[in-house]
Amino acid sequence: MMQLHRIVIWSGVLVWIPFLVLAHGDEDHTRKSTTTSTTQTIPTTQIIATIPPSTAMSSQSSLESAPHAAPQVASTVPMTQEPALTSDDVPIGFWESLSVFPTLHPLVVHFAIVLLLVALPTYGGGLWFRNTAVKIVGALLAFGGWMGAILATNVFHPHTIGLTDAMFAILEEHERYANWTVYASTLAWVLAGLSCVSKLQHRVLELAVVVVMGFSFFSVTLAGHYGAMLTHLYGVGPQGQYLEVDDPH
Repeated sequence: MMQLHRIVIWSGVLVWIPFLVLAHGDEDHTRKSTTTSTTQTIPTTQIIATIPPSTAMSSQSSLESAPHAAPQVASTVPMTQEPALTSDDVPIGFWESLSVFPTLHPLVVHFAIVLLLVALPTYGGGLWFRNTAVKIVGALLAFGGWMGAILATNVFHPHTIGLTDAMFAILEEHERYANWTVYASTLAWVLAGLSCVSKLQHRVLELAVVVVMGFSFFSVTLAGHYGAMLTHLYGVGPQGQYLEVDDPH
């Protein structure tokens, strides 16, 4: 009974560990198209919100009064299309709203991110307390993360179009770490499963599981980071920006 209490307590602790981790969520991608697109150059501080003229004049005067201030870095934000929806067009229901999204990749990929981040500390906790049940939970989490990674990189993989060279370079980094995540998580849940069903305590096998899970932890974090750069810095994905319109994923 005491051992069951330990399992429950440590499972609760391990579930909260990923919330302390900062993680941001290969085919048919094209660079910037030859068609003419409207491009607007604005400072990075004005990307999120439109600054009123009075505020802009005040900011300009404050910059002139501070000659040693850091220069503003201009960023090019291509405006490829008008917003697809207004606030009145979005359905409230969960299942109805799924049909409105240009891609379900963000929904699926976050399952992979969360499960793989939790798998490592869970399996490590099972090793620390020599508890096979907790190790099995870690192996199952790794398996779930692997399934999410497979679905995100294949079934729900959006195809981009009209990317600039800078966007395309970040996309390549994102996909490289995403592929590494698939390979590492595959090996992780297989080795973790073997270590759980084996009657002998193989220290080398358990160490290999920790190393591979650690690598998948690292790769999925970087894949999420570069994906966040595409989404939040370059606007790839929101409202279908830079995505193939007829892409079913």
